[in-house]
Amino acid sequence: MAALGSLLKSRRPGWSLEQPFYTDPAIFEADMARVYRRGWLFAGHACQVSRPGDYFTYDVAGDSVIVIRGDDGELHALFNVCRHRGSRICLEPAGRATRLICPYHQWTYDTDGTLLHNTWMAEDFDKSAFGLAKAHLRDVAGLIFVSPGGRFHTTAGAPRAGAREAGPFDDL
Repeated sequence: MAALGSLLKSRRPGWSLEQPFYTDPAIFEADMARVYRRGWLFAGHACQVSRPGDYFTYDVAGDSVIVIRGDDGELHALFNVCRHRGSRICLEPAGRATRLICPYHQWTYDTDGTLLHNTWMAEDFDKSAFGLAKAHLRDVAGLIFVSPGGRFHTTAGAPRAGAREAGPFDDL
């Protein structure tokens, strides 16, 4: 990423960015990793998932996240990728499901992401290690924020109840 460092150093304040900032796939991926996957993004409203099993999907930076109201009444943000063969689980943008079932081999997950049923695995297969991967989620006064996380994830600047102002770059 030396090229990015060089481009940043040659940037002139008040002028537009050099063309690679708009066209280079490596710079785009760095932006996704350092800004979108690290930060907190508004995903929707809690009223969209008012009943257990209500869900909607939220796509960001190539990732699909299921925001679902669990049977426990809590909100969960789960990556929309089966842990078996990587198939998308929720194919519709919103709906209601008592269980999340992969359309490929019917691996079945609870609304909190716990793996309940799997097919064609060894007797000693540990289901507890293969629940759906979770994204970070905050519900602030009915506004749902998600952060896909990753190695750059931080909770600094995370949305919180009672916050008067949230700056997306406070922790940079």
